[in-house]
Amino acid sequence: MKKIRECYKLLKKNQGTAIILSLVIVSVLFILISFLVRKVLTNTAMVEKTGEEQKSYALAKQGILYALDQLNTWDGTDPEYDPTDWTPNEVEQGNWSDYSNYSLMVYKNHIPTSGGYTEEEGYITIESRDLPKKLVTLQAIAENTSPLLEYVRFINSDVSFLSLQGFGDSANGAPFHINGDLILTGANTINLDSDSGDRFEVSGEIKPTNSDDTVTIHDTAGNLSDVILDANDNNDDGYKCGFTRDASGNLLAKEKFSSAYDDIIQNNGRYFDGTHLPSSYDQSGTSPRYVTGNALLRWPLINHTRYESLVGGSGTPYYIDEISSNDESETWYDMTASGWIDDRTSSVPSSGNTQSATYTSPTAILVILDGNGTMSGTAGQVGIDDGQGGEVAHNNVIESGEWRSYPTTNGVIYSPGNLRILGIIGDDLTPNDYKPIIVSGGTIYIESNLAKGTSGSSLALIAKDWVTLNSTHRFINRDVVNTSGDPWNNQSNIRGEPDNDGTTGNNQMDITVSFESTDIAVLDLGQKVTTDTIRLKKLNFPDAGGSLTLKVYGSNDDTASIVPGDQEFGSGYSTEIINDDVDFERTEGSYAFRYVKLWLENTHDSNSYPVYFDAVEIPLTDLNVVCFAQNKSWAVISGNISGYPFTVNGAISENQFEQSSNWSINWPSITYTHDSTLTSNPALPPSMNLVSLKRK
Repeated sequence: MKKIRECYKLLKKNQGTAIILSLVIVSVLFILISFLVRKVLTNTAMVEKTGEEQKSYALAKQGILYALDQLNTWDGTDPEYDPTDWTPNEVEQGNWSDYSNYSLMVYKNHIPTSGGYTEEEGYITIESRDLPKKLVTLQAIAENTSPLLEYVRFINSDVSFLSLQGFGDSANGAPFHINGDLILTGANTINLDSDSGDRFEVSGEIKPTNSDDTVTIHDTAGNLSDVILDANDNNDDGYKCGFTRDASGNLLAKEKFSSAYDDIIQNNGRYFDGTHLPSSYDQSGTSPRYVTGNALLRWPLINHTRYESLVGGSGTPYYIDEISSNDESETWYDMTASGWIDDRTSSVPSSGNTQSATYTSPTAILVILDGNGTMSGTAGQVGIDDGQGGEVAHNNVIESGEWRSYPTTNGVIYSPGNLRILGIIGDDLTPNDYKPIIVSGGTIYIESNLAKGTSGSSLALIAKDWVTLNSTHRFINRDVVNTSGDPWNNQSNIRGEPDNDGTTGNNQMDITVSFESTDIAVLDLGQKVTTDTIRLKKLNFPDAGGSLTLKVYGSNDDTASIVPGDQEFGSGYSTEIINDDVDFERTEGSYAFRYVKLWLENTHDSNSYPVYFDAVEIPLTDLNVVCFAQNKSWAVISGNISGYPFTVNGAISENQFEQSSNWSINWPSITYTHDSTLTSNPALPPSMNLVSLKRK
């Protein structure tokens, strides 16, 4: 009992300590719980804020994409790509237009710099902020220069480099863009001219097939040594996808801005691959942040409603009613198919035919450009075989009522169907520059040379399907139309390709020119052609001591006489030659004509002289053109007669890489060079492309 009382007294004595200890424990627990609750609340708030920012970022980016889409589908003709049709407020700095989820400010011809905004032609600044919270503001810079003019070749697909293949030839490089992957097999070459600033771009990745595949960057100007990139050592990071070099030989990225504005994009000396594009380059933080993208350049699209509107609609002079817009490509390399005729017989060639043959699309309407008026009699004319003025339509002849002046408002000629084009662009006599744009809902065939009458002129061919060089309208494919003077013998032998075996008189047209006589033969090419050169194949011409003279004329008149308007090619020829080719060149440049007149004069008082002709050829010498094949490719219809080296000067854009195997046997040496004098025409299909995106 005594022990119980002692324990009770002890417990009563320490009761205060226990209470204090309990209070301390409770306080600590309260503080800890409060901290944890606060931490949870803070984290929850941060997560909610991050979620709100992400949502706001997405809304702001949606505004950027909306603005780009509006600019890319814009239907106007203003070269400034004026977007005022779809923004409620005037377009300039500080004017914001509110939409349901974002607010937009569009500032054309200006880019942001550290000191504010600086005027820069060809660029548009787009700013977008989310609504209603306005948490995120994105700033984008878009380039509005059409990519169709910037590259000698612009390919909107993956490209395979086969072994020993290269872009450009040994003498000419080019600005080149692949809107996809470049797949390497074996050893490959990219020719870049350091003097002209050539560049090669790949918006996807360079993908070697094997670990030892290589690509050699060769400077055709000879200023820099070759740089060889191989799969293991130079492409393992997936970034080195485009190449150009400075004077020191360093690999550089394409400069989107002048040096004063190069702080907007820092490419670190290389291009981005398909998942790290300049269009997704975000400089919102201290370190650059990359956002996944899809393509470096937006592929333009033809808005047929827009072009129909630009020409004034159906029934107007620059709207060409179609025969058909069918894809005829399956007939181009089958000479027994519809559209082909044997130049010698005018019948469909038989299988295995070795004679030259001409292809003419049965559905394409002929359009001839007559910049200097040498065909129509008036400068700045375009002839369309559409029956205007009560003439006969689709007869392969441009009659007087079918000529009309160049479209001067916007330069556009439009047809929903297939077209055939040749002629002279620009007036070299006045002189005047012309910049027509011909748009087709099908295929455009280039039927002969496209010559620039003036350096400032240009021609753009915009096709939904193919842009095709038809090289087969080269030889005489009709009977002799008319003659005068002495008899012209074996006239059918002048038709078609050169088939003489080296024996004088075998498969040749011939004439014996009597003394003191003048003889003329009129030959028919079947349609107009454009050229500065007429080539006589395997000509046999005697040594007549200067008494015998041969002249060659291009003419649009079929009478056996030289009439006003007939154009002499070269000068009188009087040199002995045995079974060899002779070129007669017009010093004034290209001329469009249908007939070739051979003129012979013998001034000797007693001697007669025999002359033999095997064939007459209209060579391709001048092709200056911007080509855009939206859904298909650039192509060449080669026929079965071997060609010769020639150059395409301009810019070619194709959806799929050309299938050159279809024509490379007969035309292995086609050089593509970029025309740096091209200027943007607002009627080209627009392509607005982001070059910078950051958070303000």
